[in-house]
Amino acid sequence: MDIRKIPLFIRKLKFKRKKVLNRDISIISNNCTGGVMYHDLGLCFNSPTINLYFATLEEFYLYCKNIKQYSEYGELIKADKAEKKVDFPNAPIGLLKCKNLPSLEIHFLHYKSFDEAKDKWIERTKRINYKKIFVVIEAVNENAAKLEIFEKLNYPIVAFTNKDIDLSFAKNMKFYKKYGADEKHPILKLVNIFGKRGYDSYNFVDEIFNYNFNREVEK
Repeated sequence: MDIRKIPLFIRKLKFKRKKVLNRDISIISNNCTGGVMYHDLGLCFNSPTINLYFATLEEFYLYCKNIKQYSEYGELIKADKAEKKVDFPNAPIGLLKCKNLPSLEIHFLHYKSFDEAKDKWIERTKRINYKKIFVVIEAVNENAAKLEIFEKLNYPIVAFTNKDIDLSFAKNMKFYKKYGADEKHPILKLVNIFGKRGYDSYNFVDEIFNYNFNREVEK
């Protein structure tokens, strides 16, 4: 075995034994974080927000707020160029258009082409379980101050940040102080030989995948 793959191998063994109650959960994430969590647990991607990131946090909020409209009536078209800041210049870019709603700019990572990204977006959108949506956000530096808009959503949320924010769902992850918040998505990195990721200080299996969605119905 390639020694570089040992941490990931150990991680897979660790999470293979975890009890998961909500195997049909739909994690809606503004970047790759939700997809990596699915991968950690070996679960099906019941969400279109896999291997991508939304150009802005405001656009991600609009998607979450209007997810049914964008999913049922939206159309993903190819964008010739990015209108917002680009972290990965070679990634295909799409615009999610929907009548009477703003267009959303989405950057797709780890796809060979826009057509492949679009096919996966459509395929995974059909799997969304609207009864079990959990919103996962990474918002660091200046984006942390924008998190308050997500209080308006009627979904359970966790937001990983590097700031002290007075929001119940915001988690100031000490990991950022050690490894830096300016690096691209450092919270996803394997940081030691035992396969630890940056977000492991948050018990994501119990807090997300074993979340009691019945409590939302009772409210």
